[in-house]
Amino acid sequence: MKRRINLLVLFLSVTISSFAQSADEIAIKTTIEAETAAYLEKVFSKVLEEFWLLDDGTTVDVSMPDDVNVHLTQSDLLAIPDIAPESSQSTAKKYDYHVFVDGNTAYATFSQEVTMLEGGQKIYSHEIRILKKVENKWRLHNSSVHQYIPRG
Repeated sequence: MKRRINLLVLFLSVTISSFAQSADEIAIKTTIEAETAAYLEKVFSKVLEEFWLLDDGTTVDVSMPDDVNVHLTQSDLLAIPDIAPESSQSTAKKYDYHVFVDGNTAYATFSQEVTMLEGGQKIYSHEIRILKKVENKWRLHNSSVHQYIPRG
């Protein structure tokens, strides 16, 4: 009986610890969520300054369902003008996060559903972010966005 209880305790502790998130994983998710909220406000200079690590290796790649593909580098990102801030009612919901951390480098994958202010259109995507930890803060370095139209 004691052996069964010990095995049960061991099983539960392994199971619970496999679902626990590290401080880095929580910080990465928080960074991604905050960057998205700032992006929806359309003040792009703030987004880049607060959340991105900009250098010659910084890229953003977006593929859209209509076969349009966009590749942006550091200089392209810096050239995006701010749009007058407005009360953004566009919303983004992320789910199916997977975060992998290796020292000061990490990547996160997730799915996202954005509901646009204009007309309530929904945009679905699978996304990847590569992050680097700089001065104890996670910063986005690369982004890959693959938009899709759900089947159904």
